[in-house]
Amino acid sequence: MLKMGFQQQVLDILENIPNDCQTILVSATIPTSIEQLASQLLHNPVRIITGEKNLPCANVRQIILWVEDPAKKKKLFEILNDKKLFKPPVLVFVDCKLGADLLSEAVQKITGLKSISIHSEKSQIERKNILKGLLEGDYEVVVSTGVLGRGLDLISVRLVVNFDMPSSMDEYVHQIGRVGRLGQNGTAITFINNNSKRLFWDIAKRVKPTGSILPPQLLNSPYL
Repeated sequence: MLKMGFQQQVLDILENIPNDCQTILVSATIPTSIEQLASQLLHNPVRIITGEKNLPCANVRQIILWVEDPAKKKKLFEILNDKKLFKPPVLVFVDCKLGADLLSEAVQKITGLKSISIHSEKSQIERKNILKGLLEGDYEVVVSTGVLGRGLDLISVRLVVNFDMPSSMDEYVHQIGRVGRLGQNGTAITFINNNSKRLFWDIAKRVKPTGSILPPQLLNSPYL
């Protein structure tokens, strides 16, 4: 909430609650800027860290694929037709609302899978119903912007596909964290190309130690 523009609202709330009220800050990642702000809001806090700081969960298998933009849809359809990889419901992340709508339509048309899109332009009731359908198995593929990228225990999801590479490694960690919930294993597949070159170093740093094989285009990139 602090990072998403609600800093002032949080501060206003804290000013109007008793001083002895217990405050708990929970996050999968915590950038330095938020850490500094949190230190001003919390008094003598006890810090509990599970796993490695700002790193993906260990039971999420990360697959990084080099895919140029024109080939992304074809690669996604191949994944959805792969019996070893396809474990519905699948959550596909894209970077814009129109892209979510168009890709969802294409998935249903080409693969025949029941697909739907979700993003901030849909009403709260629509989003609630889509989320309910996702959890109950009504949809085989859900194409989402970042609205489903944080704070949700989607325990039925076993496969996440980052069709568009997130804009930051924090977002990457959150989005692939929709699988591997409650100790379960999951798979996260991410498409990258030179459009994500500013993140190449971070991708290599965070993903390579897990044993995942990185594409040679990334390893040999002058941007690494």
